[in-house]
Amino acid sequence: PELNGELPALPGARREAVSISKAYRVTSLIGSEATEAALRSSVERGVDVLHLATHGTFNPYDPMESALFLSDASGLSSDRLTAADLFERPLAAKLVVLSACETGLGRAEAGDDFLGLARSFYLGGAVSVVNSLWPVEDAPTQLYMEAFHERARFGDYAGGWILARDRLRKADYPPSVYGAFILGSAGRPSENYASKIVEPVVFRATKSLWAWMVSDSG
Repeated sequence: PELNGELPALPGARREAVSISKAYRVTSLIGSEATEAALRSSVERGVDVLHLATHGTFNPYDPMESALFLSDASGLSSDRLTAADLFERPLAAKLVVLSACETGLGRAEAGDDFLGLARSFYLGGAVSVVNSLWPVEDAPTQLYMEAFHERARFGDYAGGWILARDRLRKADYPPSVYGAFILGSAGRPSENYASKIVEPVVFRATKSLWAWMVSDSG
């Protein structure tokens, strides 16, 4: 997105978006084009993969105000897409990749609720979400995500996560880099949902939202 100096530039995220969009043979939204309106128009009623490479922030006092940063429609400032926004107006995707800082953080509330960005995407119909547990670096995150999608684009999400982890580990990056991202799932999708995303599938806030999660920081 175009952040107009409000936040540090992310050249790696731009390269990441271009590279991954080529792998999927789709058009990416980059710079001033990456507005919420353009994003919602692209997703429409649902997509198989939604990959967001940008800045992210976690609000520990109000987790529903945790946000991803997009371009403002005016081109004069950045815009925030919050967990609350996503809860009220979901972006439906089978796989959601949040390539940004602190996107996996949340706050536990009564019952099974874990408020934050990931929860809002699950409630909006996501089957699997990749997100981060702490601030991440721009350049190695690009390498991680490119490796992840080598297998994820064929439906092997766990294999993509393992490949990305191992590739950065072999490149001598520290655990804080290759262990930052986790892969979670709301459960196994039905055959219809796996083959084509048309109608958003809403999962209720139950323990099944966190049926399994893959993480490694060692």
